[in-house]
Amino acid sequence: MPMLRAIGRSVRPAAVLTLLGAMSLSGQDVRASPQECPAEPRGGGAIYGVVRDANTGTVLPDAFVSVRRDPAVEPFALVLTDDRGAYRICRLPAETRVSLQAHLAGHSGITVTLTPTEGETVEQTLRLALDGGTDPPEESDVPGRLLGRLVDRSTGDPVDAASLSLVSTAWQALSDERGSFLMEEVAPGPHVVRIRHLAYGTVRWPVLVVPGRTVELRIELSPVPIALEPIVVTTVRDRRLEMKGFYDRLEWSRRTGLGHFFTREEIERRNPLRLSHLLTDVPGLRVDCTAGLRGCRIVMARSAHRCAGATVYLDGFRLRIFGSESIDDFVVPADVAGIEVYGGMSDLAGEFADPNAIRCGAVAIWTRSGGP
Repeated sequence: MPMLRAIGRSVRPAAVLTLLGAMSLSGQDVRASPQECPAEPRGGGAIYGVVRDANTGTVLPDAFVSVRRDPAVEPFALVLTDDRGAYRICRLPAETRVSLQAHLAGHSGITVTLTPTEGETVEQTLRLALDGGTDPPEESDVPGRLLGRLVDRSTGDPVDAASLSLVSTAWQALSDERGSFLMEEVAPGPHVVRIRHLAYGTVRWPVLVVPGRTVELRIELSPVPIALEPIVVTTVRDRRLEMKGFYDRLEWSRRTGLGHFFTREEIERRNPLRLSHLLTDVPGLRVDCTAGLRGCRIVMARSAHRCAGATVYLDGFRLRIFGSESIDDFVVPADVAGIEVYGGMSDLAGEFADPNAIRCGAVAIWTRSGGP
């Protein structure tokens, strides 16, 4: 899943979705003016409205509105309604079919599908029944996990001793000295994460827990006097990489500075034409294609003399590269979920410690897959 970014109460890919502040409301007839979504050169469409109980018509504050690019399963945005049950979504991609669905207290409403045009503002009421009659669950009820880190928005320092909870559940946690926290066995579906800290006040936003998956959060907080909304980066871990230990080794690398990793988000940001172009950005590594018919070799600066090249693993299996073959003949960047690069014995993970890798280094490439 692509990286999700939340500004205030929204979760969005950068420069795609913006949720504005509280609307000026009066009475039960909740409406929003199209002018409340700012016009920008990127344009796009906008949707606004309220979430109501399907049986009573009562507006529902603190409900979720999930936004999906139809027919995608995972939402690219989550929005919380305000105290009058109102929501507003700005700068939606024009001419893109999107599906909206309201969620509250474990219930989900009927899915509404829209295709906003350039500059169009659509008013849409969403309904859900709190006493039944909701859409059937889309996925299994296997619990997921929330793994996160709190940092100061200005300094990047970890925020420790913050109290975290999931609204409407018994889950509570404290951030440690690294600002990290973990909530396991969390019921899948939408939740509201609430953080309390003396220096940062109380903040909250929505998060969608995916069945059987780990959702990672990086939360940037601002001290109370600054009165800035938090910035949240949300990533759903690749199931296969989690099972193969990629994220454990990534955390080890971050703590020790050993090894070099590329996540899917980093690969998308760099957008390389070929995998070899990406690998040449690693300090101390070069892709040597000067040998003609002998093919391209991945060479580490610290490798032993006369190394034939680093050992290359593809999805855990050693890759045999012959003749004029190159790593680019086996995999393209769009198919890659993660890459691990090790210079040699001093930083090599045990899973890749064959004799050639110890002498010449190793590169482990993991392709994208939803299965084990």
